[in-house]
Amino acid sequence: MKESVQVELVCQNENCPNYAKSQSEKQHNLQKFGFTAKGCQRYICSTCRQTFSEPYDYDALLFGKRRTAPETILNMLVKASIDGISLFRLTKLTGHKEDAIRSWAYEVASYRVSEEMVERINSHLSERNGLSEEELKIFWAFIEAKEQNRRR
Repeated sequence: MKESVQVELVCQNENCPNYAKSQSEKQHNLQKFGFTAKGCQRYICSTCRQTFSEPYDYDALLFGKRRTAPETILNMLVKASIDGISLFRLTKLTGHKEDAIRSWAYEVASYRVSEEMVERINSHLSERNGLSEEELKIFWAFIEAKEQNRRR
């Protein structure tokens, strides 16, 4: 399981009087300011009005801002592909809707155009799930099959 790392939030504007000062009970110039298009939290400094984002969580980038964790999504898709479980059966096992699981498969399929994202997903699956090269090929074949079904 991945350990959570706390990142200390500080103003990143070098011209701000509160530049690189950590937040405390007395020092709280940083406020949440929505999300980026990729789902990362944005902040605004109330002193200098500069906005910035927290460092990327690459797992969050895989599926944007979702209620279901990317780890869970990938585990379900791996289980379906490696064990040959249908999406209908997977809905019964997990309690997620079939349309949601299918949309996750489509989203993973959309990442195939970016070699960087494919490598990121492959390294994630091989490191955290222990998938071999052969199992990765089965996984991507499953994803491609779901994408082909979508086009019909």
